[in-house]
Amino acid sequence: MVAVEFYAPPPPLGTWVILLLFSVALFSAQTVFAQTFTGSDWSEFPGGAKAVCHSSNANNNADTDIDNDNDGLIEVCFVEDLNAIRYNLSGSGYKASASAANKTSGCPSNVCKGYELVRDLDFTDDDSYRNASANKGQWTTSTGFLPIGGIFNAIFEGNGYTLSNLRIVRPMMQYVGLFGRLSSNAHINGLGIVNVEMSGRKFVGSLVGDSEGTVTNSYNRNGQITGNDRQIGGLAGGSLGTITNSYNTASIEGKDDIGGIAGDTQNNATLSNTYNLGSVAGDADIGGLVGISNRAIIINSYNTGPISGPRTRKGGLVGADNARMPGGKVVNSYSSEQASDLIVGGAHAIPIINSTTVTTAELQAPTGPTGIYSTWSEDDWYFGTSTEYPILRYSTGTNVNYLACGESQQPTCGNTLRGQGIKLFAIPATTDVRITRGPAEGETVVLDATRAGATNYQWQYTGGASLILPTTNTSILRFSIPPDVALGSATTGLLALRLTVNDGTMDTQQTVQIVVNTVNDPPTVQSTDHQVVVTIGTTVNKQILVDVFEDLDGDPLRYTASGLPADSNLILSADGTLRTRGTSRVVGSATTNTASAVIVSVAASDGISTATTTFRLLFNAAPVITDIAPIATTEGEVVMIVAAASDANLDNLNYLWRATSGDKTASILAASLLSSATLVFTVPNDWANTTQAMLSLAFSVGDGATTSTEAVTVNITRVDNGDLTTALTITESDDRLTIATTVSIALVTDPDGGGTSPTYQWQICLADTNCSPGGQWRDISGATADSYQIPEAEAVGGNQFRVQLSYRDGQGYGGTAYSEVFNYRAKAVFVRLKLFLEGALQ
Repeated sequence: MVAVEFYAPPPPLGTWVILLLFSVALFSAQTVFAQTFTGSDWSEFPGGAKAVCHSSNANNNADTDIDNDNDGLIEVCFVEDLNAIRYNLSGSGYKASASAANKTSGCPSNVCKGYELVRDLDFTDDDSYRNASANKGQWTTSTGFLPIGGIFNAIFEGNGYTLSNLRIVRPMMQYVGLFGRLSSNAHINGLGIVNVEMSGRKFVGSLVGDSEGTVTNSYNRNGQITGNDRQIGGLAGGSLGTITNSYNTASIEGKDDIGGIAGDTQNNATLSNTYNLGSVAGDADIGGLVGISNRAIIINSYNTGPISGPRTRKGGLVGADNARMPGGKVVNSYSSEQASDLIVGGAHAIPIINSTTVTTAELQAPTGPTGIYSTWSEDDWYFGTSTEYPILRYSTGTNVNYLACGESQQPTCGNTLRGQGIKLFAIPATTDVRITRGPAEGETVVLDATRAGATNYQWQYTGGASLILPTTNTSILRFSIPPDVALGSATTGLLALRLTVNDGTMDTQQTVQIVVNTVNDPPTVQSTDHQVVVTIGTTVNKQILVDVFEDLDGDPLRYTASGLPADSNLILSADGTLRTRGTSRVVGSATTNTASAVIVSVAASDGISTATTTFRLLFNAAPVITDIAPIATTEGEVVMIVAAASDANLDNLNYLWRATSGDKTASILAASLLSSATLVFTVPNDWANTTQAMLSLAFSVGDGATTSTEAVTVNITRVDNGDLTTALTITESDDRLTIATTVSIALVTDPDGGGTSPTYQWQICLADTNCSPGGQWRDISGATADSYQIPEAEAVGGNQFRVQLSYRDGQGYGGTAYSEVFNYRAKAVFVRLKLFLEGALQ
């Protein structure tokens, strides 16, 4: 036979599954459903709120603000914070150690009223510690964690989170639990203990050793609690107070006064809306809910856990009643016949009203508050199907007045407590199986195919929704049902697997098909508290928010909005998108630096559930820039542009100048004050390549939300900014005249740019003529190089030579320059003869 278990995580109002064929051994295998903790400084909460966790430091101390969300509850972010509670049992402040200062910063009026867990903590996980190397070992081995001793006199809000793998091994200690004792004013709410290992002498319970206070919406799931003496319970060793909307599945064992919820109850202590599934064993006074009742009041509760002990001193709900202390009662509560055939064991005087032992079928039959459950409220219980036991919803009732459901980190009322729900199927070992009473989407499934003689197992996923199996070569397969097995309007979907078992000689194959019941996944909001700026004069039908909601089932969503100003021209489109239509208006006064805000709620419904998100719409007027007329200037001038802008909201403005054209822009604006309304720059002398050029600028003004931009045009007129002023020197050697080579270099210094290469024309002025600058100079034909060899015919004393140099600068301006005059002097006869002979030989 193959055993199949189903475990249910906590979808908000989903379909849950409960035990069909009970097996105590399987409870210890339940999955721990851990919340994700992102980063070391904050944690996410189901409702989208977040509280900042205390920062880590070498001394394991919390940071200055110990109540970051200011709700009067000190955040417990690490195991060290949990341990620190023992140093301030009133919850008025945070003390990291007995000698540490009491911190109250962040608490309302500098006084807090308790503590709150803001994420799942696991004693075996390094991430749950500020300093795992120093503390993890001492709290997970040997005697483990020390109970928070003394009398706790404050609130401990669990916010639906869990403490996993809590180890407390103190066999000779009394008042053993997470808390040793609770005062009548103390309150534990919304806390889960998972996989506990706890032992003590007397007054031993997972949450508290002995309680006079109140426990609500809490549970102890899996593990073992053991006492060497009496008053041993799943949640409380002894209780004089109230325990409501809470459950236990761990195994409980001791000598006397042993109960699945509380070992000993006194003075009209109340248990309402509770149940126990764990085994309870002892020598005397052993009860599924309470070991011994001293005027206990038990209402709307049940037990299915097996009871082990003497028949006359054990009962399905109460082990024994102290007949000398009348006043208690058992009302509308039930025990499985498999647990015990008695509601209350031994002789008793406690009234039993509408309470009895019933069959498993009777416990599972209702799907609502009918039959034996007719007085039970759906605010506290989820009844599931006809093969499920009732499980608990999160409910504050009249017991909690400091936080409402869904407020801050609180779970939403109606959500089922985490870790509930289990089914066990027996299927043939060798034939194909179709599980028709299967799990629901989102649940965790355990398929147990263990068989005698088998040496190898192999699982293969063959069809259905997208599913990745974590392991495939084991006899026990654990995986989560995807949320999208049943698509569209279908109420069921199908998952198919193939199991191959080998006994050492041959393979046997078996097909396992699981009919999965749909669970409506309500629409979810990707994020909350959106802030959207709507600017006056926005484009018609502009989309300002999109893709806010999603639905895992693929259901079509219908959207509604509330809070939209009637004359704002904002509309909600059919796809859930907020859009602007026409021109939006400024809402409220525009006399402050903060744009006026309007709170708008948008809801998405899939026909069953609704999700809502909030937008803070900030209506803002864009800055207005005064028109800037085109500017005319010339090369080399200093330009000053004074811009002006205004803002209807009187927001603080920031400015930015940019050049959008012009090849010399970077050199002009690099050193300017670009973030000022006034721009100053100097136009380069060589800007324009033609008669006139244009520089295009953009002036932008922003108010932090929107930006306005104005184009500015600067027209630049070309100017001839200089001539060649470098002296042109002539040198002579053997009647060869050469102009200095610095001429081309000199042209580069022209403010308008170097332009083209110069051209040369040698000129001569004959002796005894007018050789003034405007005199009888004539060009020498063919003499256009940078040197000239004087022929003999011109080598006459008194002849003068010069070079006429022509050039064009970088802006196209032409120019002519003349070199100095070279006055030729007649040379000696032998020199002339030498030159004549050289010429003749040539």
